[in-house]
Amino acid sequence: MVARQPTLVPLAVGALTLAAVWALFQSVLEPVRDSGCNTTLIPSTFATALAPAHLAAAAVLAACIWVTSGPRPGPWVRRGLAAALAYGVASTAVPGLFAPVGLVVVLGGSVLGPLVVVVLVIRTIVTVCGSLPPEERRREHAETARWLLWAALLLGVPASATYAWLSGVSLFCF
Repeated sequence: MVARQPTLVPLAVGALTLAAVWALFQSVLEPVRDSGCNTTLIPSTFATALAPAHLAAAAVLAACIWVTSGPRPGPWVRRGLAAALAYGVASTAVPGLFAPVGLVVVLGGSVLGPLVVVVLVIRTIVTVCGSLPPEERRREHAETARWLLWAALLLGVPASATYAWLSGVSLFCF
């Protein structure tokens, strides 16, 4: 599939969206804590904004993936985006559904995320230094951008949501 649309704008929008959500929950909003041990977030602006902000970020990243996939995204892109967004909405309705993904992201995301970024940077360098025709080079860059956006959607947003949630609760209450 030849990339017909620029990939730099969707990639920049995706990166800014993820950075904005991270900054919102790490710097701007502070979770309310009490002196006791609580395993749920105390009602506050932080708790109220947590799910909608991350769902909005996921929707923006999904739109960026859609745009970089060309005028007619393939069935795997459509199904993958539908599954990811449906899981996000279902996790908002039933918070316990998010626990397995949150656990995996906390345990493995910090290793897997940077590894994915390094692999994609190496792929970009190989594409730039290679002797591919311009159209093929554009296609390769679009594919790399798509993979980076997928990583942001499937690792970045859950990591941000999990770390934000963990900043406002106590995991172990005895």
